[in-house]
Amino acid sequence: MLPTRGVHLTAQSCHDRTILFLILALGVSLAGAAPPNMVFILADDLGCYGQKLIQTPNIDCMTADRMKFTHFYAGGSVSSSQAVLMDGWRKAIRTGSATTPIDLYALATMARLSPSRTLCSYRNHPIGGRHAMNRKEFLKLYAGIVGGLSIPGVLGESASAAETASVKGIALDESYLVKGLTAMVRASTWFPAHWGAGILAGYYLCRDNALGEETTLGIQKQLDAAIASQPEQFAPLPDEPADKALIEEVPKALLPAMQGGLRAHGHAVIFASLSIKAMGDAPHMARPSFIKALCGLSRQIAKHAPQRPTGSETSYADTQTMIDALFDSLARFEPLLGRPSIRRPNFTHMVTHTEALMNLEMMGYADLARAGHPGHHAHIGAPVPAIDPSLPPAAENVSLETVMSKDYWADPKNQERWNHKFAIPNNPNGDWIASGHLFKVLYSYHRLIGRVKDKEKVKLCSQILLERYINPDVQGG
Repeated sequence: MLPTRGVHLTAQSCHDRTILFLILALGVSLAGAAPPNMVFILADDLGCYGQKLIQTPNIDCMTADRMKFTHFYAGGSVSSSQAVLMDGWRKAIRTGSATTPIDLYALATMARLSPSRTLCSYRNHPIGGRHAMNRKEFLKLYAGIVGGLSIPGVLGESASAAETASVKGIALDESYLVKGLTAMVRASTWFPAHWGAGILAGYYLCRDNALGEETTLGIQKQLDAAIASQPEQFAPLPDEPADKALIEEVPKALLPAMQGGLRAHGHAVIFASLSIKAMGDAPHMARPSFIKALCGLSRQIAKHAPQRPTGSETSYADTQTMIDALFDSLARFEPLLGRPSIRRPNFTHMVTHTEALMNLEMMGYADLARAGHPGHHAHIGAPVPAIDPSLPPAAENVSLETVMSKDYWADPKNQERWNHKFAIPNNPNGDWIASGHLFKVLYSYHRLIGRVKDKEKVKLCSQILLERYINPDVQGG
């Protein structure tokens, strides 16, 4: 068994926009001391090296009291750096993977290494090139090594399945992408598109998070039930040739629905963000008729009159500031906890709207994401309702861990509510919280909490956001 004591080294690579982690568990003999573990991390775009746009708080924290290389040479491409670091073969730096099949070389080198020296990489962006391991494979191994070495500042002592969104979960098959996109395309107006968006979000919720097998199977069961409840919405459409280049029409059609303020609680942004992501993962679905229908959803919403921000602030310095603003806004509503009769603002769509804007930037549409800042300001600026202080709040047992537990998804009372029609006041938690919001809010929230350093605030906001998903008597939210 490897000792838990370790040395951690970080270095900055010159390859842009792609993060490459190289993890080596090395036995290094030191006189008079047990062999330590050494973890070497080679990465791009780190805040501790001056990067302003991309947030890397965990690695930045690790470098505060550990060794950081400031004069470190790396090859111009990821696989080249990977291969050179493994055995120092300089030809990889001279030629680069553009002219040499470095991936094959890297794989061959990995095969020669002993099991005690493990190196792996993952792709962070779809145009970042090919690597020896895909993201899913890397993160599984990364989590195992980091957990085994007990590296401080990475997963943290209080990390849970709900908080470690970087660790991959059990993936559902890609048929859910096909079904989700199909249901969005079949929507005659923008509201029924919720069903398809919910299935896409449920797929990514399970794929991108370490939820545990029973929880994942519980979510999958409800996704399947939602699909079965809307057979016409999810019925397959005729096949046609796909053209991945057409995906760019979707963000173009989105802009008019974002300009001037908030429309339809940000649904144009939410739908476009999810569909662009899904077609990127399933390019065979980028069919002309699908693109036309998805653009049509944004055009419908663009006809709505915008809700403009009430304050003077209409933009954010960056996406992280926007995310922090969301959590600051949610925290204002703490007095409502335990008072279900007081109607809440639309917390669910505040969260899904924020994640959609973040995702647009991550997919390379930074200008488009910034165009959504005024609408976001309008969205999270809802006032806190008046509260009668003479009425004490009821105790509520609400947490993200509760909602992500296998018991929550297996609860017969929950399933009874979800599987029946949404109706106020009889069944406000019906139809999977009205057409799939249960899946969308959890997917979005898991993506956002990884960007928030204050874990106590995350716990508070989890209570505020998820109270209505546990207690059907909660009004609004």
